Amino acid sequence: MKTDPSDVTDPVNGRPPATCSAFTLVELIVVLAVISMLLAFAAPSLARVIAANRLTAAGEGLLFKISLAQQVSVTESRPVELRLYSYTADGEAGFHAYQLFFLNESGGAATAMENPTYLGEGSVMIAKGGLSPLLDALNGGKETVVDVEPFKTLGAKYQSLVFYPNGSTNIHLPLRSAYITMAQPGSFPAAGANSTPDNYYTLQIDPVTGRGRSYRP
Repeated sequence: MKTDPSDVTDPVNGRPPATCSAFTLVELIVVLAVISMLLAFAAPSLARVIAANRLTAAGEGLLFKISLAQQVSVTESRPVELRLYSYTADGEAGFHAYQLFFLNESGGAATAMENPTYLGEGSVMIAKGGLSPLLDALNGGKETVVDVEPFKTLGAKYQSLVFYPNGSTNIHLPLRSAYITMAQPGSFPAAGANSTPDNYYTLQIDPVTGRGRSYRP
């Protein structure tokens, strides 16, 4: 004799057992399709937000090192050099790393204060050319070949930004031209084009005081 499920009761509370309903395969497919469509629409915006955050973090990191170089030079009463390393990474030629040094004015070798900081190769770099007139002016635009690793293997060169104990710098430019621009590789305009990337981070350094400030679109 078969028992009707509706006649079965829970021995604890005397009530019929609760029945469970489940999604059908078609309903699951529809839900997954809707989620996939939403992700497809959101992905480009999310990628732009991530790229912007990386750029901001890289720019603020360099701005902090500029401030640190200025302060250490004054407190230690010795010049501090910020080296910006230029080499090709992921097919893009530009400045991809930087490092602070104590500068020996008597002609001795500079002493590294820290390990190099990389801007995130493939995600952020400092532009050459018209978007960074400060780099064209430093040392007459000439770059020094790096003869130590890991940059020697990369064929890297560097530009030298120096902060002196009296607060001055080696920048011989008017304030309006003393800036560099950071952006994503591949986003810079062609040489000679009078435009800027859609997403960029610009740092301006006061030639007289060595203080840095940033600009974001």
